[in-house]
Amino acid sequence: MGILRLMNTVIWGTASTGKTTQLAAQAAQILKEKENAQILFLGFQERLGDEFIGLLRLHDGDAGRLANLSFQAFCLNIVRQFASKMDFPIPVALVSVSEELALCLWLAIGKPESPENIRDALAQIRRLKADVVTPEDYIQDDKHAPQHDTVAWLYPAYQDHLNQLGVMDAADVIMGCVRILEEIPEAGAAVAKAYKQIIVDNAESCTEAQWRILTLLAKSGASLAIGIDQNITPATHHTDTWANTTFIHTKETFQLPAAVAIAVQSLMSQPTAKTDVDPITYFIGYNDREEADYIATEITNQRRMAKASFHDIGIVYRSQAQCHYIMDSLEKHAVPYVVLGKSIAYSNSVLGDLIGYLRLIENPRHQVALIQVLRQSPYQFPGESLAILRDHMGRHQLNDSCQFEIWPDLPDRQLDMLRMVLSLIHDLRSAYAEHNNIKTLLAEVMSSSGYSAMLENDDTLSSIEDLENLETYIQNLEEDTPLEGLLADVLLTSYDQKERSGDVVSLVNAKNLLGRRFRTVFVCGLEEGIFPHYSAQFDTQVLADEKIHFYRSITRATQSLYLTSAFERSLYGQVNAEDLSRWVLAFPKEILDCAVSAKLQNTDLYKKLADNGFPCRIVEPTKTVEETAATIYTVGDWVSHPTFGNGVIQECAGELDQLMLTIAFGDEARTLMAKYAPLTPCAASSASGDAPLLLDNTSPGSGAEPLEKQSSSRQSREDEDNPHVG
Repeated sequence: MGILRLMNTVIWGTASTGKTTQLAAQAAQILKEKENAQILFLGFQERLGDEFIGLLRLHDGDAGRLANLSFQAFCLNIVRQFASKMDFPIPVALVSVSEELALCLWLAIGKPESPENIRDALAQIRRLKADVVTPEDYIQDDKHAPQHDTVAWLYPAYQDHLNQLGVMDAADVIMGCVRILEEIPEAGAAVAKAYKQIIVDNAESCTEAQWRILTLLAKSGASLAIGIDQNITPATHHTDTWANTTFIHTKETFQLPAAVAIAVQSLMSQPTAKTDVDPITYFIGYNDREEADYIATEITNQRRMAKASFHDIGIVYRSQAQCHYIMDSLEKHAVPYVVLGKSIAYSNSVLGDLIGYLRLIENPRHQVALIQVLRQSPYQFPGESLAILRDHMGRHQLNDSCQFEIWPDLPDRQLDMLRMVLSLIHDLRSAYAEHNNIKTLLAEVMSSSGYSAMLENDDTLSSIEDLENLETYIQNLEEDTPLEGLLADVLLTSYDQKERSGDVVSLVNAKNLLGRRFRTVFVCGLEEGIFPHYSAQFDTQVLADEKIHFYRSITRATQSLYLTSAFERSLYGQVNAEDLSRWVLAFPKEILDCAVSAKLQNTDLYKKLADNGFPCRIVEPTKTVEETAATIYTVGDWVSHPTFGNGVIQECAGELDQLMLTIAFGDEARTLMAKYAPLTPCAASSASGDAPLLLDNTSPGSGAEPLEKQSSSRQSREDEDNPHVG
């Protein structure tokens, strides 16, 4: 291992083959051999760096000598350190994402451009910067004429205005770091001298600009160690130009379940080894409600059978529209959960914009809400007008009719828009006072504010998903939800619940899986139009991205993988029947255990599966929560507790997630909450006090620990408050 620290190292392989572990072992060895060595970890999320530090400690590495920086923070340090030798603003000041959009909208005033076009153009500008394409590079292409291409005139104007303001956006920082490493040799040399090794895991996520930074650091003498998933990016991508580079293939340490490994080979069009493996369970429900109930029931069974704790289980979804049925079913089955990564619909940016209108409907004198509304599309008040209005509202209040007695000194155009907004708020307040229906109110706000039209006219994937999220959220609201309750719920909901909270199931969007692993994974919504997303049929790049999301989804499972689909799915008040996902149907039939709802037995879908050789078995619809609660525990049943031993249930009180069990353990009776108590069915205990005969225990080779080995961890959880988190 010692020689590796003097060379560049590329550790490549497919998912779950131990790339990160090897990087950590190598880093630990270097820290042991070189007493004063420092190592730099460059990550894409802070969480990934924290997890790497944990692996480093497992290999007895000194985590105190590892610097954990994001790519953005590293580049910002370089830019600030060498800004005086470049034409960068001093001090280096950054603009926020919202300020980037506000600036572009301001530049578009007087041009025949819609706000949607400007949003799309800004997104493309960010992609161009990530590919190290300057405004000059872009407009030199004859295909990009300013009179026909929004980006062709906006990109130079946007960049010029940033320079005039003396600020940089996030992409400028990355590009600035590239320029510094290219033009100032001592910059790369300083980094190489400071760190014995620079580690980049999940390097397949690097943009072109980030790859260029790594290549320049390698040329400067820095020792790089990267982990890269060969199924997403070739191991030689850029690294073939690095001198003194050794490549390590990790396929010999494959850690995925055998059936998942074959599925990966099939997905990536690689030769598959047909072996006798435990198949992947593929459930096809009659509708999305049955799909969600199946998932919740399987999770409940795994927990009861001691095959997995809640925190060992991850549910991967692709569309926010799926999330509500799943969460509803988890709640009814008393399964605690947390949403990781991007949160559910009412925390996304689109409804976040509508919150300004809702705040004003609740309180027209809410100054911050009025400023928020006027900053966004379609009004786009410039900063100086907002400053005038802010100052005016500090001295003059709106009356009950949402009007000023004395109006602010604004330009005529902005004053007319202000009157229009306040008149709209007054009308919406009056209408809500009459119908008192939150669904109707939200629909009116979407229509009156122009958000529905803006998103409907925009065919980008982001806008399509925003509209899906918003309509799904409104559809699932109760009509009598009070406005103040809705606002309190929204404002108290965390946008990004980064950490798991206790023993809970994790719901993760397929786009936020990087670095996550679970013992058991459910990948749901596997139909054309859901996963892959329906916009993929129009864009090959979107389809390629969807394939990567699916690849990462199935490779998150370390022991068990479940795939689920629904024959019918309710979206936006309509029931749709889509084809099953192309990826699942392309898997070798031998690795799938198709469990099909009994309601589908006489359908063309079932016949098609059978005719194509898929081994299908019929399963009855899952029981209702009430039936499940009534049959799991009954008076007279014998159960085993890892701490109290075996006992007999004397009383069942309460329903559903509030079910309380009174159990006689020998001479002592205890009352336990069923959803948290780690109980396992067992045979009746003999008078001699022998240990109970456990029923339905983990099967040989399942990988689950014996119950007696889990007693200490379960005891620590028994009295733990474990509320619903999601």
